[in-house]
Amino acid sequence: MDTIIEYAKSFAGVPYLYGGQSPKGFDCSGYIMYVFKNFGISLPRTAAEQYYRGARVGANDARPGDIVAFGSARNITHTGIYLGGGKFISATSSQGVMVSPVYDAYWGKRLLGFSRIIP
Repeated sequence: MDTIIEYAKSFAGVPYLYGGQSPKGFDCSGYIMYVFKNFGISLPRTAAEQYYRGARVGANDARPGDIVAFGSARNITHTGIYLGGGKFISATSSQGVMVSPVYDAYWGKRLLGFSRIIP
């Protein structure tokens, strides 16, 4: 799992690009798809499809490499890769690929859950 996390972190600072699926620019689901594809794991294109592809796990059972989903009223609008320690990495529209706290004032109130892609 550490290899996936380190690979995911290697894209920190890559700019956001709507529909982006490469190191030239990522959107949130394009970033997750790209990272996991490097390890032979094929995921669907949209954030919701990626989240629902895995097995839902509780916050206390979340582990590095799980997908973390955000949104409102069960509508997934953003996903990232959980890093452990209450942090995740994702392609944000404001600052590109970056590490953020899951439970900060912005993300915490939008947290929908965690999904395990790698058993």
